[in-house]
Amino acid sequence: VMILIDCGRLMGSLTDTGSKLDCAVDAALNLSRVALQSGDRCGVAAYDRAVRGFLPPQSGIKSLGHIVQSVYDLQTQWLEADFTRIHAELQSRQSKSSLLVILSDLSDAESSRLQCTALRQLSRRHLVLFAALRTPLLNRVANEQPQTVAEGARQAVTYRLIRDRDEALHALQRSGIHVLDVEPHQLTLPLINQFVDLRQRNLL
Repeated sequence: VMILIDCGRLMGSLTDTGSKLDCAVDAALNLSRVALQSGDRCGVAAYDRAVRGFLPPQSGIKSLGHIVQSVYDLQTQWLEADFTRIHAELQSRQSKSSLLVILSDLSDAESSRLQCTALRQLSRRHLVLFAALRTPLLNRVANEQPQTVAEGARQAVTYRLIRDRDEALHALQRSGIHVLDVEPHQLTLPLINQFVDLRQRNLL
């Protein structure tokens, strides 16, 4: 199991329980514990415009300490994430077929297209689970009653972002990639349940 944590701009959005990145790190640590206790090897990597860290899969519950050390001080750098960098790193360092768990999100149509292409390439060798963390602000703006022209324009842009995101996630699912689409603070339990389900179906 290899867990990839996006540290880019989108993951800096705030929720009621910290940033999306905070929620992703918490979920990654909980998933790591479950994977190691299940007898799987587990590693973790972080990326934004560059690869910020790469800990190859290790075995044994004692390895959880190494995973904690590799992610405890992750911070959002407010850079657009470039998935092609971590994609290249995986191609060179993770040749063995694995479960890749990506904790991230999708934004504009062009960035989503590039990321989806890389994910489809990875799915030829690996089992890929993409966990998309929603941005709470987008839902709030979409549900507002605009009072001014500027607010109406902002809402129109928000609708387009949500539509592009939904279309990209559906495209991933049609490509055979497993997708979770969740609120950031609700990520941990669905992520673990999905991992257990994939294991029980002997897909790992």
